[in-house]
Amino acid sequence: MFRRGTFIGKKYNSMLVYSLIGWFGYSLNLMLDSLISGLLFGEEMLAAVAIINPLIGIISFFSYAICPGFSVLFAQAVGQFDRKHASDIAGQSLVITTATSFVVALALFAIKEPFLVFFECTGDIYASASSYYNWTIAIALSVPLFANISCFVTSDGDGKIMACATISQVVINVILSIVLSKPFGVGGLAMATAIATFICVLVYYSHLFKKSNTIRFSFHFRWADIKQSIILSLNYCSRSLFVTLLDFILNKAVLVFCGLAFIPAYSIVNFVFAIFELYGAVADSAQGMLSSFLGERNNHAIRLLVRHVLKALCLVGVGLFLLFFFLAPLVPKIYGIVSPDVVSACIRTSRILSLCSIVYGVMYVANMNYTAIEHPYLSILSAFLCELFGPLLSILLGKRFGFDGIAWGITIGEYIGLGLFLLILRMRFGKKGFPLYLPESEEEILSFDSTVTDDTIVSLRNQVLHEMDKRQFTNAKAGLLVEELLTRIRDRNPGKAVLTELTLFFSDNRMRLIVRDNGVIFDYINEDNQADSLNAYVLSSILSKIQSKNYIVTTSFNRNGFIFTKD
Repeated sequence: MFRRGTFIGKKYNSMLVYSLIGWFGYSLNLMLDSLISGLLFGEEMLAAVAIINPLIGIISFFSYAICPGFSVLFAQAVGQFDRKHASDIAGQSLVITTATSFVVALALFAIKEPFLVFFECTGDIYASASSYYNWTIAIALSVPLFANISCFVTSDGDGKIMACATISQVVINVILSIVLSKPFGVGGLAMATAIATFICVLVYYSHLFKKSNTIRFSFHFRWADIKQSIILSLNYCSRSLFVTLLDFILNKAVLVFCGLAFIPAYSIVNFVFAIFELYGAVADSAQGMLSSFLGERNNHAIRLLVRHVLKALCLVGVGLFLLFFFLAPLVPKIYGIVSPDVVSACIRTSRILSLCSIVYGVMYVANMNYTAIEHPYLSILSAFLCELFGPLLSILLGKRFGFDGIAWGITIGEYIGLGLFLLILRMRFGKKGFPLYLPESEEEILSFDSTVTDDTIVSLRNQVLHEMDKRQFTNAKAGLLVEELLTRIRDRNPGKAVLTELTLFFSDNRMRLIVRDNGVIFDYINEDNQADSLNAYVLSSILSKIQSKNYIVTTSFNRNGFIFTKD
């Protein structure tokens, strides 16, 4: 009757579906300008866009320098039932990311000419790159705002809004790119991206009007929150920095070892790694739940969640490998590349890079886990090592074997970096707890999942009483509360198969009880609730005698928390 991890698994799988849609749209959006420029304008204009692409990494670096950390702190505060702190964190994040967008835009404006000189742009390529660069500054205004609200909505468990926002961004971007590219050339592509990103942000903000929304903004600044957020965000922004540096180095390596004609082929490297961003869906689908579980100190739920994450990681990894290995001949056609030598290089590169797909997935999961448990330096180490050896080997092998050598250098470097990271991890922290290294829990944790029916209500009540008796923990109100609360949940959801999860935390002289359900959003412990039935009256009476009780919507679910002491 009772199933372990069903509630967690159902939520994670639901988020994963929406996240895969959202991240696929995000990946498509990253490479959309390259795709359209190649199809509409040819390889020369594709080279102009490829030269500016590293700037997107710079923008991402500053956009994610704070936002992910704030969203982790937000979810942890929600897990602790601390509404005020959660609102303070959301407000601080909004103000700081808005300021960041203006600072980054001004900085890009200042470095335009040195940037174009560095990549030796001349003639038509210079004119197109310059036009595209101008509107990239507008992109810099929108991306930090996108990063902020997308991180918070994902932590709040709203997968539908995430998918809708990203799909709308891609559709609008495609339409505007086709329309604006005629009068503005490749600059119109960047203009379309900036407009589509602003609209995407507005769609994300529609989450704030939903009943399941937990995000509130209060503008109270705490330096401790900002400092901690920066530390927790280091893995995200450092990864963007490492990838951007890799992009700069490899762009230059292709120019030196292969010539300007192979710059369009290097767009395929960006294409492959953009698709690898789908691993972000595997990690992001769990981030909000993981952080809230840490907030409530629920190691049992974290381990169950990680099992689902690893299963999804394997499925996505196999899928991406097969996709790139067998559909590689289609990739240069998508970009409008026609030169025979460049086409052959693109096909080989797609297949070679498909071999390091799983490394990217492991890195994303490591970022998720070690950031949430407040060991961000481990996330930074994993990103640094995975990106360190790629450029070094690419230069060595590229000098000897040309473009294929660059692709093999990236792939081999990723595996060397991952292997070294796991070795350091094991040597530094030991076998115990490898590889999660969760904080020690002083409580014994038990969890039960079930659909709410007349039979299961009684069974869950009896199970709770049985576990209390086994530990000689007596409290007359606990069993009654479970029965009446679940009955109330059933009555509030007529005709719906509501899934609930009961988690018991036992310590020496107290028991914590957390009850989640996926029914309609309703604050069952609110003192102003109308007693419209005998069950509602009895539940209200029981709740009035329980001193420590809390309710908060968590990842779009009802979540009630109670603390009992021995009678």
